[in-house]
Amino acid sequence: MPSHPASTAGHNRIGAFIALLFCVSCGVISWWVAFTGQPVGGGLPFLPHAWNQMLGRVVFTFSGLACFALARLALRDVLRTGAPARTDTDRDLPRP
Repeated sequence: MPSHPASTAGHNRIGAFIALLFCVSCGVISWWVAFTGQPVGGGLPFLPHAWNQMLGRVVFTFSGLACFALARLALRDVLRTGAPARTDTDRDLPRP
């Protein structure tokens, strides 16, 4: 039988809370870049400057959406009550 480190619901919630803070921070920064009106540097050399600006804003907008979607999943785990979900690695442990 393989040994597993003990994982409690408290540790899972702490990790989920840290993930929540990280994802919200990244989402806010992405949307700040996308919506503040400051020029976005870089881009594709064969596109006009205005198109590069729009492309950069679209990419930052969708990356912010992805971060907020992950933050929502982390928030769900922070607020989850009861026993943590079983995983495939728990199959050798006795059922409660």
